[in-house]
Amino acid sequence: MNKAIRLIVAAALVIAPVSAWAQYTSPTFIGESHVFDLREFTANLKWESADVRSRIDTRAGTPAPDDIRWIDRIHNLPDYMRTFYDNHGQRVQEVLNGGTNYLIDPANDNKYAKHFSNGSTYLVLKEIKKGITYTYPKDVIDDNPSALQSYAVNAMNQDIDAHLDEYQEDVYAFIPYMFMSMSYDFPQAFWLGNYWSWATTRGCSYGGYMNNGIDSINYTFSVLFCINDNSFDYRLEDFRTVSAIRNGVNEFNSLVQNILADVPNSTRYAQVRYLNDWLTKHNAYSSAYASGEFSPIVWSPISALRGTNGDKGPVCEGYSRALKILLDKLNIPCILAVGDAKGSKDGTPESHMWNEVKMNDGQWYAVDVTWNDPLTGAVTEPKESGSESEKWLLLGKNDIVNEWDNLTFAESHPNSLVYGQSESSNWDYDNETLIADTRFDVSTYGVHQAAMTAGSVKVYSLLGVNIGTFESLDQAISSLESGLYIINGRKVVVK
Repeated sequence: MNKAIRLIVAAALVIAPVSAWAQYTSPTFIGESHVFDLREFTANLKWESADVRSRIDTRAGTPAPDDIRWIDRIHNLPDYMRTFYDNHGQRVQEVLNGGTNYLIDPANDNKYAKHFSNGSTYLVLKEIKKGITYTYPKDVIDDNPSALQSYAVNAMNQDIDAHLDEYQEDVYAFIPYMFMSMSYDFPQAFWLGNYWSWATTRGCSYGGYMNNGIDSINYTFSVLFCINDNSFDYRLEDFRTVSAIRNGVNEFNSLVQNILADVPNSTRYAQVRYLNDWLTKHNAYSSAYASGEFSPIVWSPISALRGTNGDKGPVCEGYSRALKILLDKLNIPCILAVGDAKGSKDGTPESHMWNEVKMNDGQWYAVDVTWNDPLTGAVTEPKESGSESEKWLLLGKNDIVNEWDNLTFAESHPNSLVYGQSESSNWDYDNETLIADTRFDVSTYGVHQAAMTAGSVKVYSLLGVNIGTFESLDQAISSLESGLYIINGRKVVVK
């Protein structure tokens, strides 16, 4: 019940001709696209590296921040990519707040976007401007201005080609990590796909002022991030018009608000547990699993926030992204985790996504909402199948999840990234799981902190019936059955 992360990077190299003297020529997109499907590669993550782990646990001697993001795990990302990432987050929030930019209306964004004659919309990721000098051969000098201009363009292309690896080295090395972080850290951009396209362009301004056969040319080499063109769109198929995204944003905000309205106002544990139960009982895993022909919407968190079954039901990404969005709203730290999961030691690993959640004991734990909702839901089947569980709720890496072959969670859900070794070898990144050794201790932290007072505690049912007085909170917890109680005047969940 897993699905590979769909991540595509397309690169197109474009040469722009110069059509007028002393005039920069806007590039026209021609040439061949190269498609890179990152599902074909896996970079394994290491476990328990003390040096790397310490960088996750502490930053300059201070406790690890609650808002750990994928972008924070890499330490050598070029500054311009970090800026691009930050700007992306701001533009996503603008749309969610009712604003307009290229993520909702690319054709009419003249503030951030770059438009081309073929109707495509790009953002400038990186731009290099350079001037060069060169000497004309005599036969070119004796020809006409057209030959001089052609020679100038060739000089530009030769210089760019000589430096192309240098210009693009950091792009090829780090753009997959930047894309991944944009997708994993901002899942609230529910209308965007988890696939990307980028291109390079070159253009020049040329004056033709020759001095003893020596001339100069200024050129610009650009790396561009594609929002849309005639064969690609960054937005999901269901959200490729302004009205569709506007309606989707209104629906998204309403869904999140309605789900959170009924979240218990008690403990962090009760809130995480409630959201796991809500997502499993209001959804059924996509029935398209058997054929593998999924609608793109199943990867979007809005599929799980809607409460969906049949072929539009969510897959693992839909469940996981929805949980992160909801926990973020509650200020409960949560990140997306990816890897190759399996249910037994001899099982076949499949690409999968789940969550890591920080609880109020300061530790991180694994939550796999998808595997807590194990049955695929056909259109005619109810969303709540009766097989929903909490088996995969707040686990540690050493917890046994399959008793017959002693499979631990770490063996069942090893973290990995779907990127080629050729890219990840350049990354200085923190790459192991955050989660604790063993599952969350509900007996201590599953109760409301206000009830954790020294001395005796009085316990009542929610109807006000006196259940008894206990010498300590620990004695009450060990004596009570799972459920909701009033302890020392506060509503408390006990499990």
